[in-house]
Amino acid sequence: KEMQARNARNKSRSTTGHYAFASPSKGVSPWYPSSPRWFHDEAIRRATFAKMGPNARMVTMMMGQAHTMHNQSVRYKLLNTHMRQAGPDALVTLAQFESAVHDAGLVVGCALAPKSQSTAPPPKLGKNARKKQKQQQQQQQQQQQQSTTTTTTTPSPVVEIKKTYRDWMTLWNQSGHMYQEMRAPEEWPCPCQTMRVFCDREGCGQLCNSVCLCEEAYCSPECLSQDWHNHRHVCMAVHENNELAQTVHQLSWTV
Repeated sequence: KEMQARNARNKSRSTTGHYAFASPSKGVSPWYPSSPRWFHDEAIRRATFAKMGPNARMVTMMMGQAHTMHNQSVRYKLLNTHMRQAGPDALVTLAQFESAVHDAGLVVGCALAPKSQSTAPPPKLGKNARKKQKQQQQQQQQQQQQSTTTTTTTPSPVVEIKKTYRDWMTLWNQSGHMYQEMRAPEEWPCPCQTMRVFCDREGCGQLCNSVCLCEEAYCSPECLSQDWHNHRHVCMAVHENNELAQTVHQLSWTV
């Protein structure tokens, strides 16, 4: 009965056009030229909430969760774009990996730094043992002085370790550290209105800032329409689980 009621509700929305959410035979989800603007534009947010009437109070209550989900989606898209642009087999240094992670609003911290070894106090030695240890240290110092006078040592070049993005991420996860998110907007102003990520349609490869209603990247309505048979199940699930936010997305483009 619950499934029948859900199907009837989706069918009524597709026929009335209340959410512009049609079945695959009648149309696809709306396409927008950029990410939802109401997240970071106060004027658009107020005008959108004014159109919602009594539902505006509920939207205000869920704003924190909606912002968190939106920022997490943007972070993932940016990091995934860096990885795809570099290529699956491209080798990068730790500094380059940290730079890509930082652009995505994340911090590696000290997760990949070498772990400091705890130094235990030296064991207590007897008088004879201390004397023998001192003689050994003196002999080692004399041998080092002789070797430095006879041969000149050239410092070995420092070789930076390089790994693929996947290998760095695996090492990061194995170290037991979670992603540390930079606070938005104080430390990381969300670049959702200006960023360019890859279109989700397989085989397209176009960089874009336009999105479907569920915020998945599609460079054009044509790409969204061609990929609708693969994307519609995800889009319907996102809309069903976060119906109120999807309604605000659509209303924000009418103000």
